[in-house]
Amino acid sequence: MVIEKVEKGRSGIAKLVGEGHSLFVRLVFWEALGRDEGRLGQGVELDEDESVDLAIAAQATEAEARGASLLGRAEQPRYLLRIKLLEKGYADRATALALGRLEEEGLLSDRRYAAAWLRARVDRMLRSAQGGPRPGGPRAEGPSSLLVSLRSRGVDESTAKAALAEVLDSDTRKSLLDATISLISAAAGKGRRSESEGLRAELRGLGWKGEEIREAIEGRGFSA
Repeated sequence: MVIEKVEKGRSGIAKLVGEGHSLFVRLVFWEALGRDEGRLGQGVELDEDESVDLAIAAQATEAEARGASLLGRAEQPRYLLRIKLLEKGYADRATALALGRLEEEGLLSDRRYAAAWLRARVDRMLRSAQGGPRPGGPRAEGPSSLLVSLRSRGVDESTAKAALAEVLDSDTRKSLLDATISLISAAAGKGRRSESEGLRAELRGLGWKGEEIREAIEGRGFSA
């Protein structure tokens, strides 16, 4: 490819014209591929390998814009955003470059996504417990089940645990545990005292601690 014209913008994106078509390339992507910015000059003829890398850098530039658009609508975890970009046809290397750039700019953050997802999940559970369970409503949750859900969305364990600690402060934990008991009890539709052992076992399975379970069920009149 022979570069016929180069227009460099203040945003760090260059418009390259050559062989009857134009490409928009963020220069940091070109450099991340081990290429010299000086090779993107008017009249320069790129070899085959350079042309391939230029195409990857152009794809990364487009993927970055697409990713930023998706993030503008809602928080996304890196794992799921990567899948969406790959499904749009962007190459794996181009997608990786784009995601790295989005993280550097603070637009993409698994920690922020995890905290936002948890707050929405907790809020939905609290509202459901207040209004009574309904078909299709949220299921009973606990720290362990919430952690599993975040991990299934590609959030690494340390990030998920940090988000849980941030969102589930002591007051929120108590409210969420109370809502969880309400949902489980209503779903069971059985006498509270006869089902207290089963209730405690289910709550432990969801990741609730023994002491907080004891306090919560005693406060509701369950046998200890």
